[in-house]
Amino acid sequence: MVKKNLKIFLLIFFLLTLIFTSLNKEKTNSIIYSFEKKYLKQSFVNCLKFENKDKVYESIFVAGHIYGHPSDSNNSIYRKYANHLAKLNKINSQIIVAGDLANKTNKESLINAKKELEIYFEKIFIAPGNHDTGYGLSKKRSDFQEVFSDNQNFLTFKDNIFFILDSTYNPGNFKKSDLLLIEKELKKRNKINNIFIITHNVVWQNHVKKKITSSEPNNFFYDNNFLKLKNLLETYKNYSKVFFIAGDISVVIKNNTKLFCERDKNFYYLLTGMGNRYFDNYLIINFSKKGELISIQPIFF
Repeated sequence: MVKKNLKIFLLIFFLLTLIFTSLNKEKTNSIIYSFEKKYLKQSFVNCLKFENKDKVYESIFVAGHIYGHPSDSNNSIYRKYANHLAKLNKINSQIIVAGDLANKTNKESLINAKKELEIYFEKIFIAPGNHDTGYGLSKKRSDFQEVFSDNQNFLTFKDNIFFILDSTYNPGNFKKSDLLLIEKELKKRNKINNIFIITHNVVWQNHVKKKITSSEPNNFFYDNNFLKLKNLLETYKNYSKVFFIAGDISVVIKNNTKLFCERDKNFYYLLTGMGNRYFDNYLIINFSKKGELISIQPIFF
């Protein structure tokens, strides 16, 4: 009798849950999204384990896939991100775009995106994505190089180095010239606080323990030269940490990775991106006046 009553209770509870969910689907989803964001953010922070409590002196934004959702008709950056930047109501120092600047990949869209970012940032650096340059040689690449003729692949703050690299020219790989640049800088410097390597594609997708679902399948990265770069870095001991950051996630596919951090000794693998509409995020990297890394904050908006 007790078992029968329990079954009836569970059945009623299940039916009431279905009814409540159907009537309040939007509110229920909002609560679920909120909890998932908190979980993703806390997991990210726990992975980094930073303890520096110094005052923030310099902040550098890193944002991936900033054209937003593929179905959006905007002829510039993601409207939701533009609105978010407007609400911050300040001019920020620097942004590194981890690829896919504009949805409509033509010169007009790139010009519009550049002008809009210049409203909110003093300096713009771009690790180009396939929506910016295409893969290999293409008309898109010519347009990108014309609009962003002053784009740089190298940024320093105190003893921190940012390598802002193109993973589209030789799809899923680092360019040989970029590997030479990294080796050159490693050789000539006695001390480096941290190294940041920013790309659009998740070139290390097959070299982490946790599963990643980015915009490209695993076989896209077969036989790439990531291990060549990693081996190069491991031959030097003149830096504290290396952060690999990619921006080709959080797009349309429901199960795509939204935010990611994995640590392997002093190597960190980070993912950020937008366009999902529910889990849009970017990173803010904060430094002290002395150039010490204070935090890397994931920002959902």
